[in-house]
Formats: sequence, C-alpha cells, structure tokens
Amino acid sequence: EIVNQLAEEYNNGWISVKDRLPENISTVILQVKEIEKPTMGWYGNIEGWRLTEKDFVDLKEFTVIAWQPLPQPYQPKGE
Repeated sequence: EIVNQLAEEYNNGWISVKDRLPENISTVILQVKEIEKPTMGWYGNIEGWRLTEKDFVDLKEFTVIAWQPLPQPYQPKGE
C-alpha cells in the first residue's frame, strides 16, 4: 500500500518538464506528446531536446511532457 502511494505521488518516476529539466547533456527516458510509448532522448542546455531512437530521430516537431532518469544497469546477485 505504501509503495503504491509513493509511486502515485512520484508519478512512477516521471518528472514533468514544468517542474524541472534534466542536467545538461543527460540521456533520459522521455514521454513525448506525439508518441504513444516512452522513448529515449537527451537534453542539452544549448541544443534542447533530441530523440535518439532510430524511429524518431528525424522527428523535428515534438513536445516533451515528462522525463525520467535512466535506471541503474542490471547487476546479477552476488557479483
């Protein structure tokens, strides 16, 4: 129950671009208004948002509505 409350409160890790932006030149997971599924991209203070998935890399007009940091890499137990 507490985990569900925290997930709801923190929107499952999603951060609205209205609340804050990632650090300069950060690769993140993005939710773009024009794309149904989350996608990969990065943010830079000068360049702004860029999409990195091959299906969307040429998309010029898009609106990032939320983002979240990449998870930590998988670590097998005992290593």
